[in-house]
Amino acid sequence: MGALVLLASVPFVACARSPDRPATAVSAYKAPAAFALDERQISRAVKGLPKSSAQRRPLQDGRVSREEMMVAWKELKACVQADGLSVSGPYLNPITGTDYLYTYLRPGATRVPSQRGAAADDAMVERCEDTYWLPLSQIFSANTPQRMSDVLARFMEGCMKDAGELTEHITTFDEIVRDANGQVTQARLAKANQCLDRGIPRLFPRLPYFPRP
Repeated sequence: MGALVLLASVPFVACARSPDRPATAVSAYKAPAAFALDERQISRAVKGLPKSSAQRRPLQDGRVSREEMMVAWKELKACVQADGLSVSGPYLNPITGTDYLYTYLRPGATRVPSQRGAAADDAMVERCEDTYWLPLSQIFSANTPQRMSDVLARFMEGCMKDAGELTEHITTFDEIVRDANGQVTQARLAKANQCLDRGIPRLFPRLPYFPRP
């Protein structure tokens, strides 16, 4: 049984979650720029890593490339599988284009695992994430410019138009939720989230879940 892992310092992170846990709604919206990490914050995160950490090398320059993310993913996946869990993904979040999502399960499980068993699996995965995945994936997510999937962006334009909200040439969720004056209203945000709820399952049926903006 997987667990959703989120940090308060970033909007979304590449995270693990079992597919049977529902996504929770976000009560307040913040623009992606509000979560960007500066050099001091990144330096502090790196200093907190063990000296032998595999994450130190890719974080030397304070930036994380997609190539470095894929190297880290392979190491994370191998670590989780070595603990006897099956892993699915990674799935690129089509809303942001910066978050890699995955799930893990205990093979052969025919019923919901016991609380103790689930906690043990979660703890094993957390150890792997701490070794190979965090904070590297969080820095990538926070500081990489977001770009919505083209197919989702086209769907969102049509869906918002049908809901009475005009949007043109959108590339991010942040652009969708802002009106002509650049303001985010609860009504427009609610409509955008409703469009996501309609579009994501239809366009990305293999996506096990998605963190809500």
